[in-house]
Amino acid sequence: MAEKKPAAKNATAKKSTATIKKTSDKTAANKKVSSTNKKSPAKTSTKKTKKQPSKSTKKPYGKVAVITRTKNRPILLVRAIESVINQEYTDWLMVIVNDGGDPKPVDALVAKFKDKLDGRIHVIHNPKSLGMEAASNKGINSCDSDYVIIHDDDDAWHPTFLNRTVDFIENNSNYKNLGGVVTYMELVYEEISGDNVTEIRREGCRHWIPELTLWQMAAGNLFAPISFLYKRSVFKEIGGSYREDLPVLGDWEFNLRFMKHYDIGLIPEELSYYYHRIAGTNNQYSNTVVDGVDKHSLYNQILRNELLREDIQNNQIGLGYLINQAHVMNVQHKQVQRLYHLLEQVYGRMIKYLTPLAKMSRKAKFWKNK
Repeated sequence: MAEKKPAAKNATAKKSTATIKKTSDKTAANKKVSSTNKKSPAKTSTKKTKKQPSKSTKKPYGKVAVITRTKNRPILLVRAIESVINQEYTDWLMVIVNDGGDPKPVDALVAKFKDKLDGRIHVIHNPKSLGMEAASNKGINSCDSDYVIIHDDDDAWHPTFLNRTVDFIENNSNYKNLGGVVTYMELVYEEISGDNVTEIRREGCRHWIPELTLWQMAAGNLFAPISFLYKRSVFKEIGGSYREDLPVLGDWEFNLRFMKHYDIGLIPEELSYYYHRIAGTNNQYSNTVVDGVDKHSLYNQILRNELLREDIQNNQIGLGYLINQAHVMNVQHKQVQRLYHLLEQVYGRMIKYLTPLAKMSRKAKFWKNK
């Protein structure tokens, strides 16, 4: 019995050694698995860091974003493109928003001017028409810039327009409340027959305005988009959009919001050309200000009532009161003008009929004295 004890001890020692070996093998295996698991995420994270952002997320940039809205008017669009590429100022990006029109003529024109555009062009084709202001918003939001201007497909600029307007804002950088600048406009009347555009006449437009004030803007829109260059930062601050629910007068509503917070400078020179087709051009070439007079009147009323209700609800005298007061005074001014013209006509007729009578009376006195 005494001789068996050492054997038991040896067996126990062997068993213990085997268990330690098994445990160490298992531990080594676990370490291997663990190290393998640690390496896998490292490889994945390396791949993620190498992945570059998509180039499509970067918006095209020009210091001045020129937004051109068009729809099936290629014979006018060519004028707008030439107006932009002929600018002395060259740091611009032209964004053409084809709002539901045939894309082929637009693409053909862009291809025709490819060399002169020199990559400074961005074209958006809307499958369906979104409307004027929605087209403006889409064009503005599709790019990046310091300044923005709406250059419709039928209007044009003097070659120095961008130079003068950009310089005006940047030379007045100490004027913190300056949000934009306009120039005087020349109104150009034309008619279209087939593919032929014939100019009828030109005349100065609203040259009586010595400065731009919120009071004057409340009475009615003072300028067309073609003459108004403004800071993109102000556009973002006052809402970042034109109102898409307004089929007309969207620019006036925007200008009112703009002038509630910022001033607009004035360059008293005709550097922008505002084209009108003569009344009766009821097709894709017509102007809303010429052929949409009734709609303008309706939405003028809608805007005035909307803003006045806002004042009443907020228990304030604000833009609603101002715009309606200015409208009343504007109506009274027109009535006085009509009365003045009527009196002029009456006076003219009186002179016409009384002058011969006066001559006859003088002759009668002459012969009586004889």
